[in-house]
Formats: sequence, structure tokens, C-alpha cells
Amino acid sequence: MFRRALTMVAVLALASTFVWASGSQEGTGTSASGEQMLKLGSDGMPVYDRPPVTLEFWNWAPGTDITVSAFEAAYPNIKIEWNNVGTSTTEYNKLTTALQAGSGAPDVVQISFEALPTFMDSGGLVDLAQYGAAQVADQFVPFTWGQVSQGSKVYAIPQGTGPMVLAYNKAIFDEYGLTVPKTWDEFATAGKKLYDATNGEVKIGNFDVAGSRGGLMFPPLLRGAGGHFWEQRGDTWVQTIDNPKMLNILKYWDDLVKKGYATNYFPYTTDYFNGISTGHVATVLAAAWSPKLIALNAGDEYAGDWRIAPLPQWPDVSTFTGSNWEGGPMR
Repeated sequence: MFRRALTMVAVLALASTFVWASGSQEGTGTSASGEQMLKLGSDGMPVYDRPPVTLEFWNWAPGTDITVSAFEAAYPNIKIEWNNVGTSTTEYNKLTTALQAGSGAPDVVQISFEALPTFMDSGGLVDLAQYGAAQVADQFVPFTWGQVSQGSKVYAIPQGTGPMVLAYNKAIFDEYGLTVPKTWDEFATAGKKLYDATNGEVKIGNFDVAGSRGGLMFPPLLRGAGGHFWEQRGDTWVQTIDNPKMLNILKYWDDLVKKGYATNYFPYTTDYFNGISTGHVATVLAAAWSPKLIALNAGDEYAGDWRIAPLPQWPDVSTFTGSNWEGGPMR
């Protein structure tokens, strides 16, 4: 998926130099709306048959050098100058400064889903629909495509996602006779059982009350409850942060922390990882990118003891509802 995303964005960024064609790879053309059509190969990937070009790419993800090398091998006429200018907020600040100055911005940039609307509304991103981006929409999960588009406009190509799960320490669950919680009520019950059995030494989980990560845990938990921060009405985003589902989630975790069932460590700090590695925190709300962090920081005592389970559910959600924590599109 990552290689596919990088390929599409890099090619789309070169729209002005392309000879666009239909999916049959023959001839050039435009859609009925006047939009240019992408030239796609038999594998569904864009074809670049123009002169050599160099693209500057900002991305902080580990392993990007491997992806770039694979891309350049597939597209020998496109050279990628990859720069890691800083993670998330650091990069966004530099990007904002470059866009305001009118110079210094990269051709392609990694932006997390939750930050994308800011750059869409600022006018700093090109509408890729005019260059045929909608032709590849069916190659991505619908909700990710919805996050990079606004109406008929497309502002980015999904790079990756972070499906939410509950990571739990099986050794601790077995030791204290806990069953994997399927609902948030069961999660709270397990928290009380752990607290009582260990005199408060072992917590069921951790919640970033202070929002030290910019409140990034809130949106996926809200989506898992069937709610959302924003609504799209036409071409406008409307804020719906003070909704009942959000207030219920905050009250739920506030109660767990106040009762001592959950910790409130800042994520990815020394205290946070110590809690996991020493067995003082039994679960982690995890995204698809989290297991690597857990594996690197879980310590030798519990190496190999962590397992993955579906995200606990709320009683008022009729069908199983998943969620997504970060991941990001590129533009």
C-alpha cells in the first residue's frame, strides 16, 4: 500500500508535464467534466513516460529510504530527494511557513489525516482531481478516500492507516484471571479487579488526560463510539466537538483515572514505557503502527506475552465499530 501511494502521489504531482491517457494506455484524453485522465499500466499503477525529473519529498516515517529506492527502481526517470524535516507538528510548521512565503515547499509531503483539513482549507494543496486522481479511488478503503477528498475535489492520496485494537499482556491477564474485554463496561470491570487484586499496583490501561499528544487519542476513540469531531456540509467543515458521545468518553476515562484503575502517563515517555515493561499497565490502546513500539520497549520480562484483540465496544453501537488512529495521506 505504501509503495502504491508514493507512486501515485509522485506521478500526480507532475501533472503539468504529463501526457495523460485513458486506462487503456493508448492516446490522451479528458473526462466528460474536462478533467485529464491518468495513464495506468496493466497493474493499475500510473505510467510515467516523460523526461527525467526530480521531486522533493518530506516524510518522517522510518524505512522511507527503502520505499524511495523501490520507487526510483520502478520509475527510473523520477528521482526523489527525501528530507526528514521533523515529525508531524515540526514538519507542519515548516510547511506552513514555506506556503506563506510562497517558496521552499516540497513537491510531495506526508500529512496525517487529522491535520489534512487545515492545509486543505488554507489553499496550500492542489486539487488532484483535475489530473485524474479520482481514477484510483477504488484502490483504497472508502473511509480513507473520504478523508482526502472534499466533494469532487481530491487533495491527497492515502498513504497508510492505523486501525485501532486493544493490545494486552496475556501473562498479566492469565495471572489475575481476566478475560479479554469485549465491551468498555467489561474493560472497567477488569480494571477494578486488577486494582483490588494488586492494591492498585497494576492498572488496566493508560489514558492521556493532558492531551500531550495533541489530543490525538480522542478522535479514534470517538469514531469507535460512532461519533466524530467534524461534519462535512457541502464544501465546509463544521465542528461538532461538544457532542454527547465525546462527553461520555471523557467521563468514562476520567472515572477510571480518578479511581486508580488507569494511569495517565504522557504517551511514549520513559514513565509510559516503564509502566508497560514492568507489568504495571496491562493493556495499550494501539494502532497498526503501535506493536513495533511495544516490542521495542516491552522489556525482557514480558517479551512475547503481548496479544491483540478487537477494540472494546459501546452498548449503543448496534454493529461492531472500529476506528483509526493516525496514518496519513501524502500530497
